[in-house]
Amino acid sequence: MTAAITGDRRPGRTPVARPSRVDTRPGGGRRTARPVTAGVPPTVSALCAADRAAAFEAVMMMRCTAPIAAKRRVTSTQPGHRSAPDASGVLNEFNRPAAAYRLVRLLAALDIDARVEARFDGGRHRYEVYRVIVSPGDGATLRSLLDEAWRSGYLLLCRTSDRSLPRWQQRDRRALALAAWRAAMMAAGRRRSATLTLRLADPDSMSVLVNGARTMGVHTRAQTRSGYQLLSVSPDSRFEQLFAAVGGTDIVEDAV
Repeated sequence: MTAAITGDRRPGRTPVARPSRVDTRPGGGRRTARPVTAGVPPTVSALCAADRAAAFEAVMMMRCTAPIAAKRRVTSTQPGHRSAPDASGVLNEFNRPAAAYRLVRLLAALDIDARVEARFDGGRHRYEVYRVIVSPGDGATLRSLLDEAWRSGYLLLCRTSDRSLPRWQQRDRRALALAAWRAAMMAAGRRRSATLTLRLADPDSMSVLVNGARTMGVHTRAQTRSGYQLLSVSPDSRFEQLFAAVGGTDIVEDAV
């Protein structure tokens, strides 16, 4: 008589039942395969590609308007880049209305209500600033979303290589690169020169822009100055394609 063996088929061994892989976390059930993006928090990975780019562009706009140590061009009371509104609901300030309204549209795509408030500031030399104001009740949600968007975007642009990414992540990488450069050209301080030169407050934002430009085949030159970072686009590179890819004739004409 032949015995039916369902486990180890080697002679002299007793078949051993192998336990199935069951998720023992609350909710239980069998673990099902699902796509996981390395380094991307669940909140950000749950967004569609367009919303992930919108969140990253929003946080880049706020980082690009952080006042540099050499010359505070926004407000003297703003300590630096932040991802949550203050007690009065002010999230960020710009010296151009286009940048403020762009941030409001990006937040609307993330279901965050925001508005623009224009006011005059300064002493003898008056100037107009445009405040983006959100509800203080949305502060915790907004901060969590933007912090995660920054971490995941920075990881994808600065810590990974195109060759090691699947095709859909390569598309995400290019979308984030375009979003970062759109934010920088609208919000970062500029230096008068023959080509586009940006002043940035922190080296991490500069790394994002350098790697984003490299993704699109555009060469840049990064320099560290006292209190700020200086980033220039090489005139012999394909920066016209960069401007066209970023989108918007107004951005291109104002940046050059």
